Parts: sequence; structure tokens; C-alpha cells
Amino acid sequence: MLVDWATLKSVVDARSLSIQYVLVSDTYWIKAFDGPFSLETTIHKKTTPDVGGDQEDFEDNYISTSNKTYTDGDGSSLLRTKMATAGWTYQARFIEFETSKLSSVKNEMDDGTDYADATIKFYNASDVELTDQPTIDTDCVKTVFCFEPVYDMEVIGGSTTASPTPTNDVYLWLIGVPDVPANLGGSKVMINQLNLKINPTFEVDGRTPKRMNYDATYHTSKLCSVIKHNAGDQCKIMMEVEHFKL
Repeated sequence: MLVDWATLKSVVDARSLSIQYVLVSDTYWIKAFDGPFSLETTIHKKTTPDVGGDQEDFEDNYISTSNKTYTDGDGSSLLRTKMATAGWTYQARFIEFETSKLSSVKNEMDDGTDYADATIKFYNASDVELTDQPTIDTDCVKTVFCFEPVYDMEVIGGSTTASPTPTNDVYLWLIGVPDVPANLGGSKVMINQLNLKINPTFEVDGRTPKRMNYDATYHTSKLCSVIKHNAGDQCKIMMEVEHFKL
């Protein structure tokens, strides 16, 4: 598409594109590519550019970063899959906890400070929350562990490991954004009825990152493991969440 310089540079700035150009005689032939879409324009090159004109703008602000190569030394195209937002860092968070056991969450920074973004709760067969260890020992049949970082993240995958392997059935579900009903886009089941007795180590790769933004009201960065087990059974579990974060 042939456009004027002001239009081309506005698209370049908005979409962080690289300009390609050649100088033929006294004319700059300029193109900008965004995948299969491209814009082009020309700028007449004068010996002395007009102050504030297109030539001065291009030469002062764009020419030094133009003509980036898209090929290697053999002439082959260079392709890079971008997995996350620029400036974000990969992180594998490992958190340990134990079913039917109060204060069993281990979720620390390297200096021993707790991240304070993981919780654990216990329930009996009537789905009533239990808060004291003696009652948990006799009545707890469901443990709910939740991880809710107070930052935006792009989740790639994760893993679950039970050690030692439980001798009784221990069923696990992983649910994303559990505080929002499924009909409104939440409560996404990511792991469905994994029996840690049969498969004590499980890894999952989402193939591409899934953006989960933190929201203190709707809890849209929350991931919860619902674990069902025999009354009082204690199963030590380590969960990993692979993600990118700022």
C-alpha cells in the first residue's frame, strides 16, 4: 500500500516495525513490513533537507535503525518464536504442601521470605471447612490448594509430583480462575481427575503461553488444585507453575 511518510512512520511507531530502504539517485524508497502486510513511500533527498520536513525526520530519527537483516550469512531467513511480552522473565515456581495438614505450605523466596500468594483449605464430606488439626485428621476428604500471584503472568505449563507415591487413591483437579463462573469465562478445568496413586508425577505443557492478569476482585490469576482423598490421608505434593512475568 502506497502512503505518505507521516502515515508510514505512525504505523512503524505503533507496531515497532523495522524500516527497509534504498537510496536511488535522489530518492529514498522506503518500506515497512508487518507480516504479509506492507506500506511504502518515497522521500525526495535534497542536498539541504527542509527544516522539520520528511527527509530531516527520516534521516535524524529512523535511518540509523533501518535495514535490519532478516537472513543469516547463508541467505536463509531468520525466524524467532516470541513466547512472551518483551522484558518479561521465565520463572518456574515450585510450591510444596500436604493434604489434610495445616500450615504445610512451603512457598519461599531464596532469602526465606514467604511469597504469601499460596493458600490451603480443608473440607469434610459435607463440604464444610475444617480449621483444627484433630478434626482434619478424622474428617478431611478434600484439600484445596490455591496459587494466586499478585502480578500478571503468562502460564506455559507445570508439573505435579507426589512423594512418596500414595497407597490410597488421591484424585486431583486443577482449575483456573475458579472464582468466576464457567459461563462468564472462568472456572477452566486444566487437569481433570489425575490419580496420584497411579501417576505420581505429571507434567503438562500448554504449548503456547496463556495470559492471566491479576485482579483483586475477580482473581483472574488464580489457579486452584482440588484434591479428593480418604479421610485424613496426608499426601505430600509439589506443584510447579511455569510462567513468564515482568
